[in-house]
Amino acid sequence: MAGPLPPRMLRRRPLPGGRLRSRRGRGAPFGEAGPAGIVFVSLTLFSHRFLDFRTAILLQKLHASHGWILGGLGRVPDLLLPLSLAGTVLAWAFYLALKQKRIDTPSTRFCRLIGISLPSAYIAKDIAKILFGRVAPRYWLLNPDAGEFHWLHGASPFFGFPSGHMVIATTLASALCAHDPGYAKIYIAGLALLGLLLIFLNLHFISDVLMGACLGWLVHRGACGLGKD
Repeated sequence: MAGPLPPRMLRRRPLPGGRLRSRRGRGAPFGEAGPAGIVFVSLTLFSHRFLDFRTAILLQKLHASHGWILGGLGRVPDLLLPLSLAGTVLAWAFYLALKQKRIDTPSTRFCRLIGISLPSAYIAKDIAKILFGRVAPRYWLLNPDAGEFHWLHGASPFFGFPSGHMVIATTLASALCAHDPGYAKIYIAGLALLGLLLIFLNLHFISDVLMGACLGWLVHRGACGLGKD
């Protein structure tokens, strides 16, 4: 009769297909978020205290001396709601079609992840904007006394923090990086370019963009936990 299993063998049980169940497993979708969150929050606070207003003023002077900048790039279309709805519907449609055919591949799980994370990101960014209540740089340049947080205002013009574009884009880029890590540098570069554009056009403060990226990544991590079988 065999003796008791060694402690190491008790810690991890094989799953069907030869995979191993880890003790860390699925219980902590935010397990990696602590250190990264501290870094992002610290950078956001530093930016709000020392960089945001100075950068907005410098960029305003640059725009005034080069009028073509705002003339050609002055607005980023606010298509977050229709794009989020379209992406969510398409993701669930593909996921359900694949599941009906009993196809369980990384692409199937990617569709489910997008179907969960996009609406979650949209809701999360609206809740954050209502909670923090801060104006965008262009409004602040005309109203310098309105630069601080106005807690629980949640109405125009106190709807600038965090950047909704960065929340949605970071959530999507994080899912793409996880699904296709070979192109991760391209996804990250596109995300960074969007953040720089939002800052350069004075659509958002630096801290808006940083917190938008942080929130988008947290939504992705949470969606990964909810989307597991």
